Amino acid sequence: MRKLLMAGAAMFGASAAMMGMAAAQTNPVAGLAAGQNAIPANPMAGTVTMPEAAGSYTYGDNNYMLGTPKKGAVANPTPGTMVVRLGVRVFVDANATFSNLNNVTTTGPAGGTFKIYPYTLSEYMRIYPGVDAMTANGLRYGAAVELRQNYGTPASSSTASSGGTAYTSSQTVFVRRAFAYLGGDQWGIVRIGEMDGLIGTYDNGGQTTGVYLSPTGTIVGGDLQGNFVGNAWMTPFFAAQSGNEYGNTKIVYLSPSFAGFDVGLQYAPNPFNGYAIGSGACSSAAGGASCVNAASVPGGAADLGFGSRTKDQLALGLHYQGAVGPVSLLAYGVWMTSGHTNWNGSPALAAATGPAGNTYTGQFDNLNLGSFGVNATFAGFSFFANSMIGDYNGILALKPAGAPGAKGVVGGVKYVNGPASIGALYGQFDSQGAQQLTGISQRHEWVAYVAATYSLAPGLVVFADYAYGQRHQGGFNFATNTAIGASAAAYNDVTAQGFLLGTAVKW
Repeated sequence: MRKLLMAGAAMFGASAAMMGMAAAQTNPVAGLAAGQNAIPANPMAGTVTMPEAAGSYTYGDNNYMLGTPKKGAVANPTPGTMVVRLGVRVFVDANATFSNLNNVTTTGPAGGTFKIYPYTLSEYMRIYPGVDAMTANGLRYGAAVELRQNYGTPASSSTASSGGTAYTSSQTVFVRRAFAYLGGDQWGIVRIGEMDGLIGTYDNGGQTTGVYLSPTGTIVGGDLQGNFVGNAWMTPFFAAQSGNEYGNTKIVYLSPSFAGFDVGLQYAPNPFNGYAIGSGACSSAAGGASCVNAASVPGGAADLGFGSRTKDQLALGLHYQGAVGPVSLLAYGVWMTSGHTNWNGSPALAAATGPAGNTYTGQFDNLNLGSFGVNATFAGFSFFANSMIGDYNGILALKPAGAPGAKGVVGGVKYVNGPASIGALYGQFDSQGAQQLTGISQRHEWVAYVAATYSLAPGLVVFADYAYGQRHQGGFNFATNTAIGASAAAYNDVTAQGFLLGTAVKW
């Protein structure tokens, strides 16, 4: 028995020593004193293994968002080690949204007045698994994934299918980002997959666009925006933190930082994920819409609109992040261009899809735009601005040939004092809008947004958001999402406002 006790004590001591050695290999995170470890020696005991501020997001992670890694709340791997992350966000909120699209009167066989009451309770979750590692010779590598909750459409065909059970069964989890990377201190980093391109990377989680004012996002993808009826909200022109920017499979190169400056290069062959295209209806080029890499299509009505697909998207960028005296400064500029799929149809066939007098030909111009952002922070105040100007329409979409270019601007301020923050922004976007109204009218829209947050405890934030905005395009019916002609006035204008109270829990 004595020998068994001595052997057990020796094994326990050896195990404790090994755990201490493993913990000692972990780099200390920002804010920890020298010798402190980012990860406790016994993570299985129920203790928090990472500071709350770490987040473990697929954006903002100090290991792969820049060519030169930075110390941060997320632990950096050391040679021969791997850091495994699993971040989760859960949002719950109560909101009220009002617009003139909440009550719509239509004509025809199903005509009448349709009404939507403005109050809802909502929940949403995101999961962020990832891994960061380093070989013994210093090569950095890893991968990250973002999973989100999908949502279905309420059923109404029968009493049995119109309740919560049928609806929640239609909710799924889908992949929003997925990529791998390789990096070296001397040459930078290469990322491949569905992830933020240069615009989203340089925006750094919404710091130049105001998305970071609220935990769920503001004028792009935020919970308040998501609870408005469709077409009530301004298009988020800047693309940063938008699926059209990060959702295509691409290659991104980010150089090391020199005196705060770095450069980037991005390439994507098409707007989609090219994985296993032959497993579906794209058995040949005749597959049409099922072929993600369609280069040219016939000129029939069924193929109309293919010309709006980008191909060979290319972006070049210059980025600065550092300090100018007492001011922390983030600034960037990105130029983006692309080709497009050819549609070989007649202009008359395309024009027939819109009202009389339009000049829509079915052809589109290549992307050719500049995106610029800046954030200056001093004494708790952050002033930010972002603009995108050039040949595009909507969110990195191609503009119809002959239509004017687009111009979007947003600016605002945020103030942080301890656990509390408050901020506001104003954004405006002028673009072609509906392609069938080329030569007839263009779209003008704007939004103002205010958000306040308070951190009650590690990983627990409460927040309140308010938004007001307007949209207009002559000849376009925002209620039915159709181009109806220059003389029509039904639902050409949309006015919307909303308020949200929410809680975010993250770990």
